[in-house]
Parts: sequence; C-alpha cells; structure tokens
Amino acid sequence: MQNILDYKEASKFIKKNNLKDVGAGLDGDWFWTGGTIMESGKVVDDEFSCYITSFWATPIIRWEEEGITKSKVFIKEVEKTPDNLNKNFKNYLKRILKED
Repeated sequence: MQNILDYKEASKFIKKNNLKDVGAGLDGDWFWTGGTIMESGKVVDDEFSCYITSFWATPIIRWEEEGITKSKVFIKEVEKTPDNLNKNFKNYLKRILKED
C-alpha cells in the first residue's frame, strides 16, 4: 500500500481556512519533494509536479501563518497511484475555490 495526499480533503481545508500560499510534498523530505500549489490565492499552473505519494513518507500540505510554518496531513492508502494525481489536485482545487 502507498500513501497519497487526499487532495479533495486538502482542498476543502485550504478553502475553509482561506489559505493563500500553500505547498505540498512529503514530510521529512520537503527539500526534494515539496512544491508550490497556491501562490497569492491562485493555483499555480506550471508543469512542476510535487510528490504527493509515497510508500514510506507522509504526504502533507504546508503553509505559513504569522511567520510559523504549519502543516497538515490528509492521507489515503491505495494500492496503485491514480494517473495525473498532481493535475487532478490542482483542477479540483480550482473548482472548489470557485464554489460559494
């Protein structure tokens, strides 16, 4: 089994907490696996794919609040990583941010 970021729950959390600058990656290996998902309230549309799936590490989202880096875990266990996971995350996040 591998851990993947539950991007639907993460997206709901981002919207509920009105987060503007958010990254995603693997806890314990952020330097090599982390990347920006949102910047200044906009979903980043670049081709960069952060790592949000792992057999050994925990996928997280990360943001800063009053100068303190915070993170939260939204994880699902799956046998096979879904195709286009990063793209699906960004597209879902865009959709949910438009909802009121």
